[in-house]
Amino acid sequence: EFTGNRIFSLLAFAIIALNPIHVMYSAFSMSDVPHALMVMGSLYCAIKNRWVLAGVFVAAGGLMRPESWLFIVLLPLLQFILHRRISIAAVLISLSAPVIWIYISWLASGNALEYFDVRSSYIQELLSRDPNLGSLSLRHVFANLQTLLYSTGHAVLAACTLALLLLLRRRSKRTTLRAFESYTSLPAILAYFFALLSFLLAAYFTGHQPAIFARYCLVLFALGLPVVAWLFVQTGDWKPARARALCAALVVLCLWQWTVQLRDGAAFVNLIQQKRIVADYLRGHLIVSSDRRV
Repeated sequence: EFTGNRIFSLLAFAIIALNPIHVMYSAFSMSDVPHALMVMGSLYCAIKNRWVLAGVFVAAGGLMRPESWLFIVLLPLLQFILHRRISIAAVLISLSAPVIWIYISWLASGNALEYFDVRSSYIQELLSRDPNLGSLSLRHVFANLQTLLYSTGHAVLAACTLALLLLLRRRSKRTTLRAFESYTSLPAILAYFFALLSFLLAAYFTGHQPAIFARYCLVLFALGLPVVAWLFVQTGDWKPARARALCAALVVLCLWQWTVQLRDGAAFVNLIQQKRIVADYLRGHLIVSSDRRV
């Protein structure tokens, strides 16, 4: 519906369904992929103008990971920009996530801010193991930005940046964002994408996140991929030479990302398999007695 082209939409779905990093982290007992699902659900409901349900997804995501708390502000702001109104029910539902989070922390530990204390200790432990994580040297910054691009995707970041420029260009020729139907979904998608990207970069450069891990950017890849498909459709109105150049560049970047991630995923699975072989050997051969193991 957003792209207006079923083939490109199905291709985008296939890309994310077969993305090696997404497949690998989907098998882990981590909150990153379920959280990405909640974020995508909230975005879908916002696009469909179902703001209360979008607030429910924001609350669900906020109970998984605190970075979803930024949507407590973004969601009503986006609704006001697009429709000049705010759903109070959606705001209250979204606010329930940090309230419940803080209440559970207080109930379990007697400290309402226990999570933040534990996270601070976690960061200090990471820095004690590797002091270089706290360094903002050019080499470390470049390495972390490479990780961001590796997981988010060069094509996705380039497409979202170009789409933002196109949106601003067309916005300057219109009185309201609602004046052009083909762009009604784009502001919401870009708002979600760049809000999370800005949050991640701000956390890293202010020292609240010592490193950018690949799993943190999975949600960015999921949010930005529809924009890549949309951009392919939009090139149909461009000059042929410019359209072919952009499409070829995006295809090459997508293939390069998939190939590199498949290689790294296979290497990781092979490493885990080796550890399982060793663990099985130890479990089967190093049993000294029925109640003692080495």
